[in-house]
Amino acid sequence: MRRGALTVFVGALACKSPAELPEPSEIHLLSNTPYGSAVYVSSVWDVVGINEAISVPSVLAEKRSMGLSGRVEHWRQDLDLLGKLGVRKIRVNTATSPHLSHWAVGKRADQYARSDAYFQLLAGQQIEPIVMIGPWPGNRTSQYTAAYVPEDTVAYQAYVQQVVERYDGDGEADAFLMERGVRFWEVDNEPDLHHRAPVGDKSSPDFLTPEQYAEVYALTAEAVRAADAEAVVLNGGLFDTARPSGVAYFRAVEAALAAREVPSFDALSVHAYFQDQDASDFFKAMDAAAQMADGRPIFVTETGAPSDGRKAWISEEWQAHMLALVLGEALARGIEGVYWQGLVGPPPGPKRAKGSPGGFASHPLHVATRDGDAARAKTGAAFLASWLKGVQDVPLSKVRSVALQTGRAVSLGDAGVFLYFGAATVPAGAQVETFDLGMMEDGVVSAPALISGMSLQN
Repeated sequence: MRRGALTVFVGALACKSPAELPEPSEIHLLSNTPYGSAVYVSSVWDVVGINEAISVPSVLAEKRSMGLSGRVEHWRQDLDLLGKLGVRKIRVNTATSPHLSHWAVGKRADQYARSDAYFQLLAGQQIEPIVMIGPWPGNRTSQYTAAYVPEDTVAYQAYVQQVVERYDGDGEADAFLMERGVRFWEVDNEPDLHHRAPVGDKSSPDFLTPEQYAEVYALTAEAVRAADAEAVVLNGGLFDTARPSGVAYFRAVEAALAAREVPSFDALSVHAYFQDQDASDFFKAMDAAAQMADGRPIFVTETGAPSDGRKAWISEEWQAHMLALVLGEALARGIEGVYWQGLVGPPPGPKRAKGSPGGFASHPLHVATRDGDAARAKTGAAFLASWLKGVQDVPLSKVRSVALQTGRAVSLGDAGVFLYFGAATVPAGAQVETFDLGMMEDGVVSAPALISGMSLQN
């Protein structure tokens, strides 16, 4: 073994003792660079985001009859938490703050006062959003309409063009002065899920078909580009990314767009939730996304794992390990945006106390308290803040894939090698940061760990 090279052992997330580990294998940087063809990102900081981070739960807003000033105060609290994490990218759903669907805006007398205040807050903190746009709220769509395609398509396109022009930051008809306007627009949300009629939904097999989504996408994309020729238009995040049904839906949408002679998506938006112990469902989703993207940039606009549930391994610590794995794998694959599901979740209720997964309630990195005090940071939040502080400025041109027989790691330039799955021996003189999650014993470290101060062989 060359002096200073890192050696990696086979290991699970719960690391075996060194005596149980097989012989080490030497680690080498691969010649390929995951971000060699990156389009929209330049540093690690650009890649990491939170989905629906700045938001007021609808139930809370209705219960308190919350006006605009109350919403702004709530958004400021979320911005403060986001700042403590060090994250500056978010994704905005039309079903949550600032409720920017055509349906929702049409019901408000002060149509854009809420979204003006929202985007002004983001701009002031240099937070860049992916903004969802569409005719209906992006969750449980069929509860708002029996027909997915808007009846008045002219009015819908006028709305889209007005919204994009209002927030594109080009100095013409902008809501306020901003250094950089909104450039990413995502057309609706999880159309494949809404089409297949989940339990409790009023959908039918004829609701939100691939052809109907393609029609709405074509209308939306045309209006977006009329307002901002440089805008980036994404598909509505695919829910069943790892399943044949999701891939089939996506392919049918692309075929319908081709039949209309409408250019397809600038970038691919996919979702990848999981709760299996080894995250195999996440890896399957990423493999499928790479095939569907066909060379286009990939944004994982929703992903996450729970911190409580019926499965024995699920805990706050396990969730933090999964967050580390998601971040590492996204960087190793050249993903241009990965957005963890949720900043603040509701306090545990009776069902969750009994071990119920509670839907996506426990995915966020903080949990609200019943007494209204500051939200409690989970283990994953502490990890993310510490990890991002050490690697945020790493240029993506310095990111390198790592060749391992087993385990997973990615080289982050001068910051070191990020070991996000498995275990490794640490060469003499190297420094190791375990983020209070990885374990170090007798020269062996288990993931997650950032190992620096060593040489690597190309």
